[in-house]
Amino acid sequence: MNLRRPALAAILLATSHAFAQVAPATVTDAQVSQFQSSIESGCLQRGAERKDPAQAVQASCTCTTQVLQTKLTKAEWQAAVAAAFNGNRQGATDIIARHQEELKVCKPAQ
Repeated sequence: MNLRRPALAAILLATSHAFAQVAPATVTDAQVSQFQSSIESGCLQRGAERKDPAQAVQASCTCTTQVLQTKLTKAEWQAAVAAAFNGNRQGATDIIARHQEELKVCKPAQ
């Protein structure tokens, strides 16, 4: 399973809720938590759509969420959420993609 696509696809889904411009410093912990949940939900949905084995998808998506939660700083999360809310899909994707190397541990065994 390609880990980058599920995690980043979730970001793209999350950006559909663009409102007025949001500054990273104004992003709340609740908004970050909701954004993190949307990443995991998008990952699970993508795996199901691809008909990947459910257990492998769950494990990979949970791992992805945990790695991102530990590797991204609060400022990175706030910037990603703000970018997503502001319709800057590429900006949000780029912030998450900085940690792509760490996400390799979440790839299920072939």
